[in-house]
Amino acid sequence: MKEVKVTASKPYSVLIGAGIMKDFKALCGDIISGKKLAVITDDTVDGLYFEKLGLDGALKFVFPHGEESKNMNTLSDILEFLADNNFTRSDVLIALGGGVVGDITGFAAAVYMRGINYIQVPTTLLAMVDSSVGGKCAVDLHHGKNLAGSFHQPKRVICDTSALETLPDEMYKAGMAEVIKYGVLSGINLDSDIETLVFDCVSVKADIVRSDEFDNGTRQLLNLGHTPAHGIEALSSYTVPHGFAVAAGMGIIARASVKNGFCSKETADKVIGILEENGLPCDTEYNYEKIAEVAMRDKKAKGDKLTLVLIEKYGKCILHEINKKDFAEFISVK
Repeated sequence: MKEVKVTASKPYSVLIGAGIMKDFKALCGDIISGKKLAVITDDTVDGLYFEKLGLDGALKFVFPHGEESKNMNTLSDILEFLADNNFTRSDVLIALGGGVVGDITGFAAAVYMRGINYIQVPTTLLAMVDSSVGGKCAVDLHHGKNLAGSFHQPKRVICDTSALETLPDEMYKAGMAEVIKYGVLSGINLDSDIETLVFDCVSVKADIVRSDEFDNGTRQLLNLGHTPAHGIEALSSYTVPHGFAVAAGMGIIARASVKNGFCSKETADKVIGILEENGLPCDTEYNYEKIAEVAMRDKKAKGDKLTLVLIEKYGKCILHEINKKDFAEFISVK
């Protein structure tokens, strides 16, 4: 088992290994002992992994899987469930599932009684390497993705890599998009075994969170590809998985980085080649002007400015601010 220590306002450990979910009580005993527990999960993960936690007596809230459930209605239902069951500020939530489950559980934990503890148990590659770590939690609004949210760090993260064996190929590929993102950002070895890949990605994220927990500077580098990706997701009514949208967004940004003089064509070709080798898209069918319209509402926009993550070389990216009105032209290479 590998461990990454996240030094945030509330420090915690990320534990990574195959088969460790069955040891949940031992790994988290210091947090859950004597507490009332509620496992928040979706209707796909519930049947696969709830019993593996071995939490006799824990309450359970199950909602329909998918991005369409990551909304204020589901959040309200979870909060009412906690109140109905007399949860107090000393009790604990457990997020069992992918990014949607982790995001909405974290947000519920952040706002219920102004904050209670929660533990992340990610079951997808994307959630293990990215969304379960760092304390960002949110729900979607009609106007865009993750527009209502908070920063609320988990007490522990348990990444059981054996859970990836049940992932559909498409979801594994979606997770690889985030892994590739960390490769482009930091140059990690993408040919490592899965446990090492998760460890390396989490280590990079932990270093960034340590330096910028509340996303005011260098943490924005983790948004590589995400500004166009959120536009693609919205335009598809969230039928394009997040990882696939991020992959397309990275391809768009790679070509835009060449066009605007930030990196060489060879660098962009390398990024695009890695995406294609992993069965991921590097562009989109959606009009760049339409993508730009959605980007105007992106939570990363400030006033009339938008901060983009651009590629200088493989393993090094930079933040670059542009006027929102110039975004469509900036990324357009068609």
